[in-house]
Amino acid sequence: MYLVVQIHLSINQSAYVSCCTNTSVNQPINQCIALYCTSVVSIGLSINQSMEITASSTIIKANEKSSMETVITHADSEQWVTLNVGGSIFTTTLLTLTVTEPESILAKMFAEEGGAGRAAWNPRKDGNGAVLIDRSGMLFECLLNYLRTGKLILSQNILMESIFVEAEFYNFQRLLEELGPIAKKIQSTGRILDLSATNKSVTLTRPDVIRALMVTPSTQELRFQGIDFEGCDLSKLDLRCVNLKFANLKRTNLTHCNLSYANLDRADLTEAVLDHAVMFGVKMPCAVMERCSMQDVNMDDPAGSRANLEGVNLRNARLDNSQLSGANFRVANLKYASMTNCELKQVSFPGANLELCNMSGSNLFEANLRGANLANTNFGHLASALHMSQTI
Repeated sequence: MYLVVQIHLSINQSAYVSCCTNTSVNQPINQCIALYCTSVVSIGLSINQSMEITASSTIIKANEKSSMETVITHADSEQWVTLNVGGSIFTTTLLTLTVTEPESILAKMFAEEGGAGRAAWNPRKDGNGAVLIDRSGMLFECLLNYLRTGKLILSQNILMESIFVEAEFYNFQRLLEELGPIAKKIQSTGRILDLSATNKSVTLTRPDVIRALMVTPSTQELRFQGIDFEGCDLSKLDLRCVNLKFANLKRTNLTHCNLSYANLDRADLTEAVLDHAVMFGVKMPCAVMERCSMQDVNMDDPAGSRANLEGVNLRNARLDNSQLSGANFRVANLKYASMTNCELKQVSFPGANLELCNMSGSNLFEANLRGANLANTNFGHLASALHMSQTI
């Protein structure tokens, strides 16, 4: 009820107050003034209460707005985005594009201020609303899977050089840092991953080799030709079919490695340790292996391939308890070498220097020793009889 107070004063008349509500009532002035004051106070209280209610409502709405913004932000991160990369269509989330590589072009393209699925700038779109990116879709698929899983998995026929170029274009800093110095050293020639063209004064480390092994598809050949690995710990690594031709492997730890079908042609393995290594069909012609340790090595390939150690220098080397059946040691230098309790069936030693070599307890069944230097060679306690035809 809205209250209006009017005071009427007239000469020679009593003062009256017409208090107008829905009806007019005549009352003495003192009573009306009192009523007016009470009404004003009541109205003031009502105004204050109304202001408090309004303020409370404003706070509640602000909190609701903040909560809604939080929900929207989370929803935005799960917003699906469609990309057209070189004609290939990809669908993914904003979260995938922005979390793993926050400094990448993709992350900045779909930055938070761009809103749900809207780019921070206005890129071109195709007829279906997909964002157009003029790059290779095949290479982008590998990088998108990396953003999803954090792991770089290469498809067949993908060249590593192409992946590096794309990673640099999209500014994938974490990926380039993870690949480390290999990213700068790897050069691609056809389908061969080649590290031989790098600065040979640089010594690669175990993490460098592991990264190279991880990013090299099984269909490619990994080359470390002429690379310096001196003193490096490469134990228990799978180095099958790796090209280590002319590599410096002095004092390298290769224990328990799989070197099957690896190429160690003229590599320097002086004082290297290859104990318990698997070396089916390994190629090591003219390698330098003085004072190296090859105990409990297995070269006896069930598939029938033969290890080639022709002309190798194994002076003072230790090959005890090794399976060397069928290996080729033609014109090799085994002076002072220890080959006790070895399996040497059908091994070729023609022209080899076996002077003062210790072969006691070994099995030389059908081994070829023709033309070998057998001066002071120790054949004690052989597992099989040595026939004259094997030496003449």
